[in-house]
Order: sequence, then C-alpha cells, then structure tokens
Amino acid sequence: MTSMDNELARLRSFWPEGCEGAVSLTFDDAARTHRETAIPLLDRYGLTGTFYVPTGSDGWLDHIPTWQAAAKRGHEIGNHSVCHPCSQNFAFIGPDRAIEGYTIERYETEVVEASRHIREAIPEQRAHSYCYPCYHSWVGSGATRQSIVPVIARHFPAGRGGGEAPNHPEKCELAYLWAWAVENVSGEAMVRYVETAAQQGRWAILCFHGVGGDHLSVTSEAFDTLLRHLADHRVRIWTGTLVDVALRVIARRGENTT
Repeated sequence: MTSMDNELARLRSFWPEGCEGAVSLTFDDAARTHRETAIPLLDRYGLTGTFYVPTGSDGWLDHIPTWQAAAKRGHEIGNHSVCHPCSQNFAFIGPDRAIEGYTIERYETEVVEASRHIREAIPEQRAHSYCYPCYHSWVGSGATRQSIVPVIARHFPAGRGGGEAPNHPEKCELAYLWAWAVENVSGEAMVRYVETAAQQGRWAILCFHGVGGDHLSVTSEAFDTLLRHLADHRVRIWTGTLVDVALRVIARRGENTT
C-alpha cells in the first residue's frame, strides 16, 4: 500500500466498520420547518439530525414536547445559547445581544444556562454539542476581543461553527468544527460534498436553516434528494448526530471528554 492508502485506511478506521466517511446533518435556530419538514423526512428515511435550539426563543419554549419526542427517536437537541447572541453588524441584533458588548463570563453563563434547560427537559439525552450562533467564536471588539472556543471546550464534547471543508478526524478542532452552510443549494450539490468527504475518509457536516421555507432555505426536494442518497448508502457513509460522531472521534483519539 502507498502512504496515501495507509492514511486513508487510518482515517476510515474512525468510522463504523465498512464506512468510508461520516456525515452530520445540523439545523440552526429551532425553525418551524425543522419541526414540520426536516424531522418527519429524517424519520421517514431512518436518519438522525442535530437540532440547535436557543432555549430562550419561542422555537424552544413553545415546542418542548416536539423536541423531547425527537430526542427519543435518536435526534440530538443541541445548545445554541439562550438568546442567540451575534455581532451588532447584523441588523436583527440589538445592543442587548451584541457579542461586541459581551464578556467571557456572560457568554459562559448563558451557555451553561441553556445546557441546564436542555438537561431538565431531556434528561435521558446522554450528551449534547454546542453551535456558535452566526458562527462567531469570539466576544468583545478590537483589543478586547477574546476567543470563546476554550469555554466551549470546557463544557462540551464538540462545538460546531462554519468552515470550508469536511473535517479531518485526526486533526480537526473539536471545539470548533467546520460545517458547510447550505442555502439555495441543490440536492445533487450536497450529495457531491458528502461523497467527496467519504472519498477522503473525512467527516462532512452540513448546516441547515430553513428546509422548504423559513430563512436561508434549501428546498424540501433538495433535502429529500440528500436523505435518499444517505439512506441508500448508509452501509458506506455513516450518518450520525454531531455529538455521536464527536464522541467516537474522541474515543478513537484517546482524548478525554468534558
């Protein structure tokens, strides 16, 4: 075997036997179409997803029974903080939620509080991951800007941000995993991305907002195309929740969970 063959075999050893790569389907913001479209389609194909919910939002507070039922069927309900803080550069962010004005201590307090909300509602869920709102991994501004990645590393097996490529299981930063944010993307393009990751022995993470509606959306037909492909190739490509894949990577690396 060549050195490239050896590396590929080593990377594929991270995944269940026979699998070439892994994929996690993640959903931000507790959107209506997650409950009405994404979860039913995932259930139809026998696949699981990770749903990141801001626990101070109506999407969480008004629909806790839906999230509880989804967790019982194997979906992950993950932490998206309490109030979804982002940069003040976004028009929809007021001064009370602008991370330029946050301290590390305030950010950590809200993250811990959101995890408490999730654990109280879904005590049977063994672990959950974090998702950085707006992919931002910092608080403050200019000379006062600080990374919040160490905070997430202390409290979670993994954190999901945004990025440009599938994750290398030996080298990726688990506290800030890369994810492709799909918007107005075809099902065929998503399939190509997943297949490229599998060819490389890597972990593809897709970030969805709306599915067949809501904001930053893909069509339900495109989503169905992706799910049909993953279901047809489930023995070759492992579709797992983000926390389940992260815990497997941690175990394979011999790292300790938090």
